[in-house]
Amino acid sequence: MKKNNAFTLIELLVVIVIIGILATISVVAYGGYQEKARIAKAQAFAKDSNIQMLAAHTEKESSMFGHWNFDGSDPNVAIDYSGEGHNLVKNTTNITLAERVLDTPTGIGLATRAISNYYVYHDPSGTTFNVADGGGVTLNGWFKVEDFSSASSILLFANNKYHLRIYNNGVIKFGVNTENGLKDITTPSNSFKHNKWYFVLATYDEDRGLMKIYLDGELVKKDTHSGKIIEFPGTNLAYTYGNTLLFDDFYKWTIPYRSK
Repeated sequence: MKKNNAFTLIELLVVIVIIGILATISVVAYGGYQEKARIAKAQAFAKDSNIQMLAAHTEKESSMFGHWNFDGSDPNVAIDYSGEGHNLVKNTTNITLAERVLDTPTGIGLATRAISNYYVYHDPSGTTFNVADGGGVTLNGWFKVEDFSSASSILLFANNKYHLRIYNNGVIKFGVNTENGLKDITTPSNSFKHNKWYFVLATYDEDRGLMKIYLDGELVKKDTHSGKIIEFPGTNLAYTYGNTLLFDDFYKWTIPYRSK
């Protein structure tokens, strides 16, 4: 009799199961690699863009206006590490205590859980954001939204003269008010996902008449605008609408960002 060397049905099923398990492990590992690569790219862009902005400020002999990285021991005060002294104080009305978080791409950040429409940090002195000599404005920093229970959260804004807003459908909106009116630009839906850290940079260039939004170093929205920015008092940071918003290492510059 000839010996049957064919696989049995059970053996084939075992092989198929093993292949499926290996494929699943490979997909998960690849997904983790992609996420690490995205964060690394965003960190590199954050570093390079901030170095470029610092050099531009030095050349123009103008101030940065503000840099808040939340590495201080008191979560109720957002210390300005730019040297300009624009510390922001936590608003306690309807806001639970800001929580320090350690899983940010840059060190220690903050998480806020608001139960109503109140800003988390504000400038008690109402310092005017003087951009008359800078030729524009740039806002940049890290954020993560853990849930989308409400419509939006605002990361930086001042009395509707400018804003950087995060929406529950993955949209980022950047608005600037100039002598020719308020102009908003928005990214496509699902530009970002919840429970992930992202680096956002939004800028308006008066001389070139351009508004831009970068996400993790990629230009995701560009449009035209014109006019001198209207000077405005005060700075509010992380105005939340019930969302759990995590943020870290935010800058407000008085000049535009220009990619190399």
